[in-house]
Amino acid sequence: MPSNDYPMIAREGWPLLITLVILFLVVQYLDYHLLLSTLLLLVIFAVVFLHRDPFRKVPSLPLAVVSPVHGEVVSVTDIVDPYIDRPARSIEIEMKPWDIFSLRSPIEGKVMNQWSRSDTVDALVKTSFTFWVQSDEGDHVVTSIHLRKPRWRYRFYMQSGERLGQGQRCGFIYFGATVNVIVPENVKLEVESGQRVKSGASALAMLVHESSATLTDTSGTSSQAV
Repeated sequence: MPSNDYPMIAREGWPLLITLVILFLVVQYLDYHLLLSTLLLLVIFAVVFLHRDPFRKVPSLPLAVVSPVHGEVVSVTDIVDPYIDRPARSIEIEMKPWDIFSLRSPIEGKVMNQWSRSDTVDALVKTSFTFWVQSDEGDHVVTSIHLRKPRWRYRFYMQSGERLGQGQRCGFIYFGATVNVIVPENVKLEVESGQRVKSGASALAMLVHESSATLTDTSGTSSQAV
């Protein structure tokens, strides 16, 4: 499974970073030029900053829905899930153009389906990408990514039917997006509007599993176990 195979710097940045470093070394070797060298160093630092991918410690909470992206929670609303038709809650997260761009899985489970869509609104092409993960316990979490600019791209490494680990790195969103994490309606929320969250590390909500069985003890009395 794809994860942090490229520690500290996302894999998307390595080809450009290596090219820039080689170019910088060539400039130094052939003809040292202060202005050009300074510009190249600034570009190298910018590439490193935009592709930074620090290690994330996933919380040891199996029922947690962790944030798939780094950003700020802007709203939590009750909705009807447009992808799998169920009552649900949508946690909307706004990424800044300079936030960490790595995409991570909100829960552990199987990728059930994914959708890519482009719409023309007010003469602008708006693109969205959505993936649906189902846990082994039957929980469903849908992550919908809405890109701000048509020229900004995303990458998703997984195919439908493959498994993802909780907080596992599974994609990259160039220059950020608005992300909606759609969870079951009975979750216990762990965030509120205005709160900053870290990809793969911050718990957005806790899944609630309700099961009951009637147990009879040796005295013949009955009790409920939840």
